[in-house]
Amino acid sequence: MKDEAKTKKQLIKELIELRKSAAGAESSAEETRQIRETNEKLLKAFMQSAVPMAVTTMKDGLYVDVNEAFVKIMGRKREELLGSTSTGAGFITAEASQLFIEEFSRKGFVESLELPMRVKGGEQRHGLFNSSKITISGRDFFLTTITDITRQKKAEEALRLSQEKYSTIFRLSPILISLSTLADGRYVEANDAWFETAEYSREEVIGHTAAEISLWHNPDDRRQMMETIMEQGVIRNQEYLFQSKSGKIIAILFTAGVIEIADVPHIITLALNIADRRRMEEEHHKLEQRLQRAEKMEALGTLAGGVAHDLNNVLGVLVGYSELLAEKLPGDSSLKRYANNILQSGIRGAAIIQDLLTLARRGVTTTEVISLNRVVTDYFKTPEFRKLQSDYPHVEFSLRLEEELLNIKGSPLHLSKTIMNLVFNAAEAISGMGKVTLRTENRYLDHPIRGYDEMKEGDYAILTVSDNGKGIAPRDIGKIFEPFYTKKVMGKSGTGLGLAVVWGTVKDHNGYIDVLSEEGKGSTFTLYLPVTREEMDRVEKHVSPDDYTGRGESILVVDDIQEQRDLAMSMLGRLGYEVEAVSNGKEAVEYLKNNKADLIILDMIMEPDMDGMETYSRIIEISPGQKAVIVSGFSETDRVRKTQEMGAGPFVRKPYILEKIGNAVRKELERP
Repeated sequence: MKDEAKTKKQLIKELIELRKSAAGAESSAEETRQIRETNEKLLKAFMQSAVPMAVTTMKDGLYVDVNEAFVKIMGRKREELLGSTSTGAGFITAEASQLFIEEFSRKGFVESLELPMRVKGGEQRHGLFNSSKITISGRDFFLTTITDITRQKKAEEALRLSQEKYSTIFRLSPILISLSTLADGRYVEANDAWFETAEYSREEVIGHTAAEISLWHNPDDRRQMMETIMEQGVIRNQEYLFQSKSGKIIAILFTAGVIEIADVPHIITLALNIADRRRMEEEHHKLEQRLQRAEKMEALGTLAGGVAHDLNNVLGVLVGYSELLAEKLPGDSSLKRYANNILQSGIRGAAIIQDLLTLARRGVTTTEVISLNRVVTDYFKTPEFRKLQSDYPHVEFSLRLEEELLNIKGSPLHLSKTIMNLVFNAAEAISGMGKVTLRTENRYLDHPIRGYDEMKEGDYAILTVSDNGKGIAPRDIGKIFEPFYTKKVMGKSGTGLGLAVVWGTVKDHNGYIDVLSEEGKGSTFTLYLPVTREEMDRVEKHVSPDDYTGRGESILVVDDIQEQRDLAMSMLGRLGYEVEAVSNGKEAVEYLKNNKADLIILDMIMEPDMDGMETYSRIIEISPGQKAVIVSGFSETDRVRKTQEMGAGPFVRKPYILEKIGNAVRKELERP
């Protein structure tokens, strides 16, 4: 400590001597006075400068003089600083000092070198260091000035963070934002939403114009947009059509204006992809149409029901008395023929009333378990169908019926009338040679389907009646089920209640209708009728249940639909299996980690988790060789086949049929 104090005193003494010697001892008195005055002015300027300044030795960096500004920023006494180094005083770190020395060694001076510095109270600040060599009485020193740029650094950091924030907002905004030059329309920037919607990469867009990448569906729209901007300075909420790289047409709600960046005018555009909104509006419109149709049919049905009730009373009297009159008249009486004609007309009028009652949703009073296939084939044996064949000899009638069609519950009489109306309309739509096809099939809907009507998920027996006739015009397809609406010749082709009866019958059976038609190519009417698991009174069994009953084996059912799980468990339990069920692939994997299953029934389509293929892939990792039967409401797919390649067994298409699922399970269990 004494040596350090001695060193400081010695340095101060040398500084004083240096200041004296600088005056020039051998100069004349006048020169000495002038030099002294100059030195005093320089010293005063040094000491009173608002910029922190320090003089240090070049050899070891010891402070030999510091001004008041330096003392103030350090918060230390002058005596404490003189004789110490910048690192010893804690002013800058050793690393910063090394940077300073390297900069000076390389250039011979230090200019605007930014270094961190620690000042009074230990506060961390930033300084801009400038240093050069000065010579005093033949000795070289560093003269260093320091500019505190802490506030500037904080402002720069705040600006940087602000720029990052707004850059992030710009990049991640769901609004499509782009920036292009006003002069030539070349893109200089765009955000992620813009590139994603346009389907172009950044390299394909930046530096190019909208015309060069064919962005505008109608190039004249951009020209008109630019004219508006040049006149008004901005354009707001205008709808245009863009074309993506893949050719997809996109509806855009467009706002644009002129801004200046670095004194260069640019166009900034903000756009919303309103394709989804348009689609939602269309869906909303379709829903409104369906609601209006349903309300209209309900109102007309109520009206028809009232009319049918009154007509039934009138016709009841006519039919009853005409029958009594006919019985009382002699057989050779001409009046008896008149009475019989009145009776037959009354009976035909009663049939029309039945159509009105069906339309009024009051016709189906009794239901039974029936086979839709049998209703179809029975109709093809009726006199009405034979007459239709004779009236349309050039029309071919074809049947394609699924052998294992599930039963439905309903009225055979009304369903037969529905089939008759659909087949009659199909035949009448054909001029000349043509074909009418009736098809039945089982179908399981995993998701609701929207068409003319909206079908809910579940098991259905499907009846499809299709023709290759003249088709239905788009303007008419929304009206075809309305009562008395017809494009046929009145008085020749029925009452105009045919399709209205079809509508009423299907609704009475809790079913749905879908209609597809194209002018000149024909029409397809598809009826979705809910299946029943009840059996008919007399069911012919072609295969004995003994052939596919279980022997107590354990089965795990994996299906995301509760009703399907319950149905599968009931069927397999009835066949003698021990059954457990889970609702998704993840639960199946967890179950099999701690339990064994002789076989799994694996649904191929499960949402939102793993599908059947991924589930089976995870299962065989923990249970190699696991036996499985794959089920789905859709046809066999590539993923089904890939799952089978991994080791899974047969594929069974939903809906579940006891014999079909039983045979598949038995076959897989007995597979080596």
